[in-house]
Amino acid sequence: MPVVTNHSADGHSVGAKSDILSKNALTTAGVLVGAGTGVAGVGILFAALPGQMTVATALTGGLMYAGHRQSVGKPIIPGTGKSAPTPGAVLDNDPTTDAVPATAAVV
Repeated sequence: MPVVTNHSADGHSVGAKSDILSKNALTTAGVLVGAGTGVAGVGILFAALPGQMTVATALTGGLMYAGHRQSVGKPIIPGTGKSAPTPGAVLDNDPTTDAVPATAAVV
């Protein structure tokens, strides 16, 4: 069955008339192209997935490491900034208290 058929006044068909360009053939071709695109997309996804997982895992580990360093008072990047406080030292960082050092004896 032709896709486009126009009949002229003298009874001859005018326009595209081909069994290759039938509705069934074009629909089948469209389905095959769509399926091929889907298969290629899944293939690309699975080819790139290990790299994406490696980057995501490394980023997660780096953020956790930086958070841990910050929580214990160390600089996020090792070797920069202030040094870590000595264990057991009493720190007085409250600006509302008197100017008495934390290590001074209170009588």
